[in-house]
Amino acid sequence: MKQTKLFCVRIILLILAACFIPCMVSAEEAPVRMYCLNVGKADCIILQAYGRNYLIDTGSEQNYPALQNALQELNIVRLDGVFLTHTDSDHAGGLLKLSMSGMEVSKWYASAIYYEYTEEKHPLRLAAAIRGKDVVWLYASDVISVSEQASLAVLGPVKVNAGNENNNSLVLRFDSPDGSILLTGDMKSEEEASLISAKVLSHADVLKVGHHGDGNATSAAFIQIVKPEIAVISTSSALESDTPDKYTLERIRSSGCSKCAVTQDFDDAVMISLCGGEVSVQNVIWSSVPGRVKCISMRLDAESDRLILYNNSSDPVVLDGYILYAVQNGKSFKLKDVCVSPYSFYVIGSSKTEKEVDYRLSGTKRIWSKNKNDAAILYDMYGRITAAANNGIKE
Repeated sequence: MKQTKLFCVRIILLILAACFIPCMVSAEEAPVRMYCLNVGKADCIILQAYGRNYLIDTGSEQNYPALQNALQELNIVRLDGVFLTHTDSDHAGGLLKLSMSGMEVSKWYASAIYYEYTEEKHPLRLAAAIRGKDVVWLYASDVISVSEQASLAVLGPVKVNAGNENNNSLVLRFDSPDGSILLTGDMKSEEEASLISAKVLSHADVLKVGHHGDGNATSAAFIQIVKPEIAVISTSSALESDTPDKYTLERIRSSGCSKCAVTQDFDDAVMISLCGGEVSVQNVIWSSVPGRVKCISMRLDAESDRLILYNNSSDPVVLDGYILYAVQNGKSFKLKDVCVSPYSFYVIGSSKTEKEVDYRLSGTKRIWSKNKNDAAILYDMYGRITAAANNGIKE
């Protein structure tokens, strides 16, 4: 009798151990990891699951080096799939550079529903064509197998929206024994409503919040269905001052979400780990590149066409090789011989700037708009945003 009881106890202990072993690994060893890169108001996500690597969006062209660093740090030499949620430049900007790199890509995926481009000029088609590959055009209800027990299901778009390309965003749901993730691109309330009507939404452990946490996305009806444990917002308040929207954050919190991680509050990336039903969040700092400069702030004076930089540290900051990007006119300027003294201002202007400046951007007239929303972004050599400023004009 004693031997029988002892045997039963051993069996119970083995079962309990089997249940808990998957959760005893470190976050870096978890079977499912999602890295949301800190690339400003843009989306760039690396999903690693069961030995496979997927890229969802590529951020903007200017921060492609940040994606390149991430792939190197994670020892990724082959992507099993590249997904483009929609054609906006803050999601598709790094595609051409990726296609011209040495990174092997097995499949190129995009939504079959879009309207801003012809198929011949679609950004993902152009990127895939460089490799001599065709695009896999995805429709709602399509499923991509990740492993025997894990998959990526296409939930939307379920219909074309000719008023706003954001509402044609590819919406993907990752399901696995270790947890679930809902990836929403720049989906706004209109596409959310269409998915709710189609009854394809359900609870997800992790939500990649749509449209950078803007107020016109993540409706009360949507978030009460998804009820995520963890939500991630990819944005920069310096570029879009109304993101993340305070009411959007309130709706997310009211759903019972335990943590809402905003990429701008992390160093190089937010890592979300899924293991045995447990979800964790971790700050990521890449080891192969220097720490980012955090002491530079900027103010954009669009009226006088000047950008004022301020160094709030006791050490001089050298910005040689940094890239200054003007959002509205789409121009990039590589800085040369720029050093900002401790606790000092440094003023950059154009050939049209009448006030005194420390540095003039050659070959330019007016740089920043004084009539519509515009912004300046300063990138370091590794594609990371050092500072950003907007002109304060609402879109």
